[in-house]
Amino acid sequence: MKTTALVLLAIAGLAVGCNRSNHDDNMRARDSRGMVSEQAARGDRSADPEAWRRDNAGISASDQTFLKEAAVANMSEVEMGRVGLRNADSDRVKAFSQKMVDDHTKANEEVKTLARSKSVAIPMELPSDKRAMVNTMSKKNGMDFDHAFIDHMVEGHQKVVDMFERQSKTGEDAAVRAFAARMLPTLRGHLQLAKDIQTSMGTSPGQLDPDTTPDTRWDRQLRNPDSPGIPRSPIDPASPANPDFPQNPPTRPTNPEFPPR
Repeated sequence: MKTTALVLLAIAGLAVGCNRSNHDDNMRARDSRGMVSEQAARGDRSADPEAWRRDNAGISASDQTFLKEAAVANMSEVEMGRVGLRNADSDRVKAFSQKMVDDHTKANEEVKTLARSKSVAIPMELPSDKRAMVNTMSKKNGMDFDHAFIDHMVEGHQKVVDMFERQSKTGEDAAVRAFAARMLPTLRGHLQLAKDIQTSMGTSPGQLDPDTTPDTRWDRQLRNPDSPGIPRSPIDPASPANPDFPQNPPTRPTNPEFPPR
């Protein structure tokens, strides 16, 4: 009888020990999952890669493409702006170039932060076609550069404005859509400023006939008579082009003491 009681007591103790062990294991498991979840929330991908990808999934392919294209556009404008600071002739073009560097550097930092939060890998360097354009522009100088640069800025910013407008309306991710809408006023301002400079500069050299209008300043004066004149080379008084050149020079008066020969 005493032996039976001892056996039953031993079995009961073993059951209690097992239950306590299972409870401790469950608590440790819950703590471990909680720690992993907290690490994943902090962006620690190594803690639980699957949980990290699950928590950060959901951004569409089109939204990812937008972020990548926005990054490339910003980098391109910054590089072009730096070229403008070196090669531009006009003070207005130089000021515009500085604005491109400042505004698009700031915008690209926002793109990087947003892309990082959405687990989107964006380009860190310009693609080959954009780099080739920068290199081509770097070879121009003076008024030739100013015209080509502003024409490029008008065309490029029009495309970027269209892209951001479309994203602000059709983007699937709320944060990406909000970013596009927030950038639009700045981009529209860039586009309008580039158009204003383009208009003030008149026709670009590439659109003129070099045989008839070799200097864009003459072209502007011909189209606008009120524009400041440009000094011309003095006309030889003896040249038939001189309006004071006598068509019929007067004959010498006849002296009766010296009859004509």
